[in-house]
Amino acid sequence: MKGDLHLESDMQQGLSRGLMRKFTTGETLFQSRIRGTGEVYLEPSFGHYSLFNIDQDALIVDKGAFYCASGGLEVSAKMQSNISSALFGGEGLFQTEIRGSGVVVLVSPVPTDELLVYQLGPQEKLSVDGSFAFARTSGVSFQAEKSGKSLLQSVTSGEGLLQTFTGPGVVWIAPTEEVYKRLGAFSHAMQAGR
Repeated sequence: MKGDLHLESDMQQGLSRGLMRKFTTGETLFQSRIRGTGEVYLEPSFGHYSLFNIDQDALIVDKGAFYCASGGLEVSAKMQSNISSALFGGEGLFQTEIRGSGVVVLVSPVPTDELLVYQLGPQEKLSVDGSFAFARTSGVSFQAEKSGKSLLQSVTSGEGLLQTFTGPGVVWIAPTEEVYKRLGAFSHAMQAGR
C-alpha cells in the first residue's frame, strides 16, 4: 500500500453468514478493509485480475474468483437454483454472489481480453460444452441439459451434458482456460524441480 491508508480486519455480515460464505464458497471468514487515499498493489500471481462494475444486477462468479471489492458491495453464497446445475453443472452446489454498487476485482482464469461476453435477451439460450463460464449476472438462469433430444443421442454425440444459460443478462466465458491451467501446472512443476 502507498499513501494515507489504514488496514482493518473484521467479520463482515456476522459470524453465521461469514461461516456460511467460508464453507460454501471458499471465501475468507475475516475480510480486510482498506480505508483512506492512496494505491493498493496486488501480490504477484499467475492469475489474471479483472475489474467489474456492479450497479443494479448482482454478479454470480466461480468459487475462488472473488479477490476484493469496494465497500458498497456484499459478498455471499448463492445456492444453485435447480438440481441439474448443482449435480451436473460442474460449478458445485454454491457459487459466490456479489451485489450492491461498486467495483469488484475478480481473479480470472484467462486475461480479461480473452473473456467472451454474451448479452442474452429474455429466454435466449447459450449452451456451453464444458465448464468455461466464469461469471454471469443474476438474471441469467443456469442448468445442465442433455445435448441431444434423447439421452442416447446425448451419449452417442460425445457431448453429454451442456451448461445452459437462459437470459436476460450477461455471461462471461473463458474458452482458453485449459491452456492457462496447463501453463500453471508446468510452471509449478518447473519450480518444484529446482
